[in-house]
Amino acid sequence: MSLSDADAEAFARAYFEAERTRAPIAPIAEAFPDLTLDDAYRIQDALVARLIADGQHPFGIKVGSTSKAAQRRFKTNEPVIGTLFLQRQVANGGTVAIERLIAPRIECEIAVRMGADLKGPDVTPEAAEAAFGSIMGAFEIVDARTRDWRIKGVELVADNAINAGFVRGPERPARELDAAGVSVMFGREGDRTTYGSGASVMGGPKFVIAWLANWLGQRGRILKAGTVVLTGSLSEILPARKGDRFTAEFTPLGDLAVRFD
Repeated sequence: MSLSDADAEAFARAYFEAERTRAPIAPIAEAFPDLTLDDAYRIQDALVARLIADGQHPFGIKVGSTSKAAQRRFKTNEPVIGTLFLQRQVANGGTVAIERLIAPRIECEIAVRMGADLKGPDVTPEAAEAAFGSIMGAFEIVDARTRDWRIKGVELVADNAINAGFVRGPERPARELDAAGVSVMFGREGDRTTYGSGASVMGGPKFVIAWLANWLGQRGRILKAGTVVLTGSLSEILPARKGDRFTAEFTPLGDLAVRFD
């Protein structure tokens, strides 16, 4: 289909209302199979504009599908991006109000705060790494506003990459660390833990940031100093239920915890 501005606004309104009412919608690509990822980003742009008009403040960027397994699952050929909002940040050790969510899940990630601007195209991983300001462990809370998590690439992108919140740990100067060598033990309290490392995301966060800077550059945008970027899941993505507490022990970044109530 040829996506008009009115169509993009209508889809964005549907996602906005699905989140507000906790009433998920049917997969949009099932009803409109000709939608492309470019169409989905137009929907995402309209949704982000609607969220900003509703009083939310952009804070950073999430990059998702940074592993081959995730790309196979969502049927994408490259990572995807979404916008992080300040109002969705949860303090380390804090509590997520589960009543505002539909069917949340949680993943652990490495976050990077940019120390310098990066302008694509042709940003190399080495140039990306040199632009890191600080690194921190993070959780991302994801929540599909699509019914029964029946999401592929179009739904993933259109729904602001399904971001619903995030938690950041202590920041460490990037010059002290090899981000790809960061390791984590992550899990639900009282359950088994899983292992992950910074190398799980495209070989390391520098590759994710280089990809992001170049993707933005193709669209006339700059990855600006001060921006916080979540670089993708390091291990399993776990469902979150009321009463669950999750912990992540990042070596050498420090510990994170969050509870769903």
